[in-house]
Amino acid sequence: RKSIIKEITDMLRGDASENEIEEASRTIKVELKDNKPLINLFIIIKYGVRIPDIAWDIQSRVKEGLMKKLGIDINEIDIHVQGIQFPKKRQSRKDLVASNLFIKVF
Repeated sequence: RKSIIKEITDMLRGDASENEIEEASRTIKVELKDNKPLINLFIIIKYGVRIPDIAWDIQSRVKEGLMKKLGIDINEIDIHVQGIQFPKKRQSRKDLVASNLFIKVF
């Protein structure tokens, strides 16, 4: 399970430190269902991002990445949006869209 959590963290945030992996274990839950992983990701997204689009993108990237790196076939990936991160300063819509291309995992 820890290797799956590390791979997911690396995919979404870049190379993760051990401390980040420990924190990720609270926001990435891995269970087995029919001998295949069932993954629950708890995320915070940036304001202005379309939730269905980012959820689909994360599901696709995680599923393909785990299959490629670990040879694991995934049963299910569920995305749980825990909140929205609002910008600290006022931004134009164009700048908002350009700066909100990804998510905060933990």
